[in-house]
Parts: sequence; C-alpha cells; structure tokens
Amino acid sequence: MKMFLTVVVALVLSAHIHASDPGAPVLVSSQGFLVNDPFANMNPEEMRANMRQQQMDMITLRLEVYAEPKVIQLIAKFTHDLFLALIENGFTEEQAIEIVKSNGMPNRH
Repeated sequence: MKMFLTVVVALVLSAHIHASDPGAPVLVSSQGFLVNDPFANMNPEEMRANMRQQQMDMITLRLEVYAEPKVIQLIAKFTHDLFLALIENGFTEEQAIEIVKSNGMPNRH
C-alpha cells in the first residue's frame, strides 16, 4: 500500500511539474521524492520557514490588491448591492447589516 501511495503521489506531483514546465524532466528517487522537488532536501524547520514565507507573501499580495482604489470601489459596490438585495428580499435593515457584517470581504478564502 505504501508503494502504491508513493507512486500515486509521484505521478500527481510530476503531472503538476510537467504542466508548469512541460520540458522539465521528472525524476523520482527510490524514496519516492521528486528529484527536482524544492522541499526534498529541506528539514522540517526549513520547510516550515519556507511555507510561512509563502503564506506571508500571498497575504501581502492579497492586501496590496485589496488596497487598489478600483478594488476598494468594487468591494464597496458589492457590499452596498448585497445590503440592498437583502432588504428587497424581505430582510430588515438590522438583519441586512448583520448579514453583511458576517460575510466580511468577498472572496476572503
């Protein structure tokens, strides 16, 4: 079973690498690691630091995008339209405000 899972993981990862760079060779070590996998030679602390930095970069980028004036206007319009649509569909203003507050930023996931 372990060998089967290793092969499946290697195939999935190799397909991902091949899709991002079709010309790149895909080699799998005897332990099942992709040879060109950047995490293969990292210890757990290095992997954690690398993953933390990637997450911070993604959050920073998202906040930079949200700070753009056009995006701010789109979010404000969406929020206002949602509020009005809730009222038009029978919610009280207080209920609509609570629903809008609970939804927060669109596409926050």
